[in-house]
Amino acid sequence: MGNSVEEILNSPFSSRTYESKLKVVEEGKPCPALPNLLSKHKDKKSEYMRHFSISQYETVEWMTGCEKRSRLFCWPCLLFSKENGVWNKHGFSDLNHLTTAQQKHERSQHHVQSFFNLKMFGKQRNDTLIDSQQKNEVSRHNEQVRKNREIMKRIIDVICYITKQEFPLQGYDESGNSANKGNCIELLNLLREYDPLLDSHLNTSTVFQEVSQTVQNDLIKAISKVVRDYIKREINSATFVAIILEETSDVMSKSQISTVLRFVHEGKIQERFIGCTDVSADRTSEGLFSHVVNTVQEFQLGGKLVGQTYDGASVMSGHMNGLQSKVLNAYPLALFTPCYAHLLNVVLQQGLSDIRECRIFFQILSGLPAYFSKSYKRLHALHELINRKLPSVTPTRWNFTSCLCNTVHKYRIQFIEFFEHIIENSENWDTDAIVQARGFLDFLKDFPTVLLLEIFSKLFGYTDVLTSSLRNKTYDVLYCCEKINDVTQQLQHNKEHGFEDLWVSALSDRNDTEQKPKRLKCTVDDDEKTAYLQLYYKIVDSICMQIDCRYSSLSTLEFFHLLWHEKYEEYIEKFPDSLVNKLKDFYGSLFDYIRLKNELTVLYSCSEFSNKHVHELVEFMNENNLRCGFKEVFKLAELILTIPSNTAAAEPSFSALKRMNSYFRDTEEQEAMSGPSLLSVERKLLMELRQRGSFYDDVIAQFTSQERRLELIYK
Repeated sequence: MGNSVEEILNSPFSSRTYESKLKVVEEGKPCPALPNLLSKHKDKKSEYMRHFSISQYETVEWMTGCEKRSRLFCWPCLLFSKENGVWNKHGFSDLNHLTTAQQKHERSQHHVQSFFNLKMFGKQRNDTLIDSQQKNEVSRHNEQVRKNREIMKRIIDVICYITKQEFPLQGYDESGNSANKGNCIELLNLLREYDPLLDSHLNTSTVFQEVSQTVQNDLIKAISKVVRDYIKREINSATFVAIILEETSDVMSKSQISTVLRFVHEGKIQERFIGCTDVSADRTSEGLFSHVVNTVQEFQLGGKLVGQTYDGASVMSGHMNGLQSKVLNAYPLALFTPCYAHLLNVVLQQGLSDIRECRIFFQILSGLPAYFSKSYKRLHALHELINRKLPSVTPTRWNFTSCLCNTVHKYRIQFIEFFEHIIENSENWDTDAIVQARGFLDFLKDFPTVLLLEIFSKLFGYTDVLTSSLRNKTYDVLYCCEKINDVTQQLQHNKEHGFEDLWVSALSDRNDTEQKPKRLKCTVDDDEKTAYLQLYYKIVDSICMQIDCRYSSLSTLEFFHLLWHEKYEEYIEKFPDSLVNKLKDFYGSLFDYIRLKNELTVLYSCSEFSNKHVHELVEFMNENNLRCGFKEVFKLAELILTIPSNTAAAEPSFSALKRMNSYFRDTEEQEAMSGPSLLSVERKLLMELRQRGSFYDDVIAQFTSQERRLELIYK
């Protein structure tokens, strides 16, 4: 409870607990500046405004002030006097007669008594010395509260552990005769064997003996509220915020929108998950827009919202009627950027499916995981063969296809031997296994397969690294642009110089399986190698073309290059005024452009800033206290880091929903789903908050906002 005059007026000192009173007295009187406390003064020669001087607090020991009301008060009378006077109820504001009024107040009996009570408070507890019976009762009550709060700490720790591990809290049968009462109760019963205080409570307490489902749910809400409030404080201190949304279906087939807010806090990029929202009733862009507006209002983003990123669904990212255009109309600074990781999936899927040979290759290749997953016997054989599981192919995760391709490339000979073994020992296998084994055997021995495995294992080596970069929250859009350009250059280089090595390697593998290469149809000439070379060119060109097309929107973010360290030397010779103008077009009201240009000029010329990506630049400025001197550059760096390049931060919440499906199966409450998923996704933050001394008190304060039978409040 606060120590300001306004808070004491709203929550009188006399109604507080002794501990709270003692804290107020120990902290002492507040001494705000009161810039709005003015009095017009006239004399024979002039007229002027008299201002309150903060030095009055030192001159007059008992004087304090209320900044909100712009009035002066008597600190002892405010705490102890029961009179309805100016100095303790309404406040004094007439500076022209301040000296006379304070002298008159000092002589009053009420002030003298209040002054004495303040000086003696804590040395003699008058409020508990009324009689020994009351004193003993308060002491007994506070001791019981202390024990109860210790019990609550154990229960809170149990719930934090279970939600962090993404286990369901509750069991199907939590009655006394049940062999399994759910993770929460069973874990408490385990701890009681090693914790005498917990064991004594569960054995002797007449209330709160069993941690019911209602109590568990209320504690989850309380813990989630504490975590959520901390996130709000982080966001409140951030300069810019971006919103990230991604949609999926939960185990109850409801459409869930996962919401993440991205911002820079204390020089570090933070992506905070704030909850899942059921949008099954309205998945239109208008319904999703309402969700965004509610989020902006709840977290008071207002002018801070500078970016928006979604998962690429047409209803969400459409340029005309989609969500992004509605958000941009309402919040003009909220620049839309697509999820570049999802775009890479589209690049590979679209670029390769347009080539007939590649489309057939991946269709057959994707049948391998399905073949082994159809029976435990085949799965066991696969485990004995390569001691690993084949990933299932999905159109939204091309890296799974990459993993499958690399696995088959590495173990192709072993797969061939396995399928030959099935055919030679057909009496031990079912007809379906034998028929498909013949097809896969021919496929794996076919020279085009061998060559395509060589080609894609090489190309996927570049795209897999790019996928990891695009999904990393630490890297900003500028860094992603750099990596995309690097991959494009590598692909073009391999187009010119890489085929010969792939061809030699494929011929070597062909000799191992004694299979002559089959000819491809070629309209150029009949040379076999030339035909395969043209196919290789076609694959690389298709991927590069898709990259250029899909990532063309990056050109709208050219002003990011103002902090591209590789161009600093170029900018020293010629300052990039055009980039500053493009920044002004997008975020004209956010920067002092004269100061920004001067700061950038110094930054480009200082070797200490060279070779630093934007996130490293922010860390360097924080470590060396350069933020104030490079105010506009720091703000630009924060802006670049805030605008997201992917929606990967939202995806762990969906995994949490699926893994905790036992908890949600019997409930229809959306809040029951969002609370545990928040604690699961933000487990690192939860653990950090638990190390702070106020965490348990904050959770208990939230929990006791409703009336409880268990005594948890000190007198």
